[in-house]
Amino acid sequence: MTISTVFFDLAGVLLRWDSKPLYEELFPDAPDARNYFVEKILTTERLAEIATGRKLRIVLSELKSVFPDYSHILEFWWERWDEMINADFPMTVDIAKRLRHTGIKTPILGNWSVEEFHRAKKRFNFLNDFSPILISGNLGIMKPDPAIFHQALTACSVEPCECVFVDDTFANIQAAKRIGITGLQFVNPPQLEKDLLHLGLKF
Repeated sequence: MTISTVFFDLAGVLLRWDSKPLYEELFPDAPDARNYFVEKILTTERLAEIATGRKLRIVLSELKSVFPDYSHILEFWWERWDEMINADFPMTVDIAKRLRHTGIKTPILGNWSVEEFHRAKKRFNFLNDFSPILISGNLGIMKPDPAIFHQALTACSVEPCECVFVDDTFANIQAAKRIGITGLQFVNPPQLEKDLLHLGLKF
């Protein structure tokens, strides 16, 4: 079947995400404290709770009550969240725009909280050009859970063989492939353009 839909991930594909500079500023010359914060306080598991629908303020409040010495760091993390999304990938944005001009649908499928996405959308107007916008904070599940891909297919009324999924994370690409979606691991925009052309898309 002809490809009708190209799903785009957010961070690492459309937007540049880098938390390292902020963490280094918040924990100057204190790598042990920084590692403790990431591994024991604002962990991957707690961030996943936020990304699947729990209110960020509730999670941060819970963490402050358990780790009061880190309350200011937790507050800074949200107050200065914009610094971790420091730019977009203009060429990726342009690729998506060109695809739309040929009639290809370009939904977003990302592991983001509702609060984070609304904040990013205020800064990056091009996000409004993608439709539908499918984020884990609304869906209640995250990639690489296969259920999120099934929800995305239903939302777009497409079959797996009609779709391409672009993501920078290998595990997410593999999950998409397992249900029949063509997965492209994002390295950089020029490579993405080559990969899409190789699939026969003309844009």
